[in-house]
Amino acid sequence: MRYFFHSANGEIFTDNEGEELVDDLAARREAVLLFAALLLDHSEAFWVDGRFSVKVMDAGGRVVAEVTASPGGSPSTPH
Repeated sequence: MRYFFHSANGEIFTDNEGEELVDDLAARREAVLLFAALLLDHSEAFWVDGRFSVKVMDAGGRVVAEVTASPGGSPSTPH
């Protein structure tokens, strides 16, 4: 089945190609991996832009999973 991974990290990215995966569980795992990569690659922007998310939809438009996070405070400043 084809799954689409839409993400937001200060900018909204719409996945128009999707990815063929075995099932919903595989799509959820991929969502977590993509979300982790977004946080690692854009960690400074996370504190400025706020909420990051990855939403997974199947080819029929059903939301399979959504992973979100928002900062709970300010990053500490090194002394």
